[in-house]
Amino acid sequence: MNKSLPKSNKLNNSPDSGFSIIEVAAALLIMGTCLAYAMPIILYSKINNVKSEQRAGALVVSQKIFDNIRGKTFGNIPAVDTTHTNANLPADLRTALGRNYNVSVRYCRTVAAVAAVGPTPAVAAVPNPCTPDYREFTITIRDTVGDQTNDNSILYQTQASFTNFTN
Repeated sequence: MNKSLPKSNKLNNSPDSGFSIIEVAAALLIMGTCLAYAMPIILYSKINNVKSEQRAGALVVSQKIFDNIRGKTFGNIPAVDTTHTNANLPADLRTALGRNYNVSVRYCRTVAAVAAVGPTPAVAAVPNPCTPDYREFTITIRDTVGDQTNDNSILYQTQASFTNFTN
């Protein structure tokens, strides 16, 4: 019996034995190009997720503050132009979803008259809108990071009013 075993250390030189260096380079180039086009989509998705989480937290903070104001008696809601900021609010009202927010609650907003300047029209004065039986307030929520002075930093803003029907 003269059977020979196949030699396992002998190379198979058939054309289907593997990829050439050119094929590997072409595949890497195609994968790199696809990844380069996909990265902005992934980054925009991550940015939108973070912004959405910020807005959701701001909504939760706004709801906490609204419930806090709703729990007060009508006479304890300010009737003159008053602004409460982080310094006036408990810490648990300023946090949500693991984030801290800059909160501003403005009661009974009055606006002073502004004279016209050049093409800018004049602004009429808005007197105190609050009366003995009516209160209004605006809740503004901003993130604690970045510029806090412009309207672009506002994550959430809502306005509400209460009326006293006990009379």
